[in-house]
Amino acid sequence: EYQKHLRKHHLVPSMSGKGNCHENSAVESFFKSLKAELIWRRTWQTRRKVELAAFE
Repeated sequence: EYQKHLRKHHLVPSMSGKGNCHENSAVESFFKSLKAELIWRRTWQTRRKVELAAFE
């Protein structure tokens, strides 16, 4: 079902290869920093406001 849904919407899943645990480390580090520096420091009224703040 998941793969069908992706194909239907012309999406390609992002998966690291077997035994390559460090492939996503840079991306994971970025999102951890984003959460720590932007999201977790205050209370947000809506999800949309968080999304807009992330792209300012």
